[in-house]
This record gives sequence, C-alpha cells and structure tokens, in this order.
Amino acid sequence: MAPAPATVEKSKEGLLREELRAIADTSLKLMQWGVTLLVSVETALFFIRRDVLASEIQSGRLKLGDELPAYRYYMGTGFLF
Repeated sequence: MAPAPATVEKSKEGLLREELRAIADTSLKLMQWGVTLLVSVETALFFIRRDVLASEIQSGRLKLGDELPAYRYYMGTGFLF
C-alpha cells in the first residue's frame, strides 16, 4: 500500500489570504452582473422612450421634433433607482 499523503496545515495568514481572494472574486463578479443589469435596463428604457415618443407624436399630443415631456422621462430614470 502507498503511504497516505501528508496533510499540510496552512497558517492563519494563508487561510486569510485565501478568504480575501475569494471575497474579492465574488465581489468583482457581483459588480460585473450589476453593471450588466443596469446597462440592459437602460437600453430597454431607451427603446421604450423612443416608442412612447413616436406614439405621442402619432396621437397628436406632441409635434414632430418635440422632446418627450420631463415627467415621462424622469419616470423611467426614477425606475433605475
């Protein structure tokens, strides 16, 4: 039979280093997902605002070349917060 592998106990410093590295990796992944989510919601809001503006112009509530009213614009922006 082969001898059992020797177990090497890690020092407190080594354990802390591993824990900090794992926390840093998890935090980075969490931030990446957060940025991805915000970008996708902002992209969706862009297309929603464009469609709302087109429907407002088509219904005659706004003239061609007008901008979306501020309360409509900030309603979507407030949704992000």
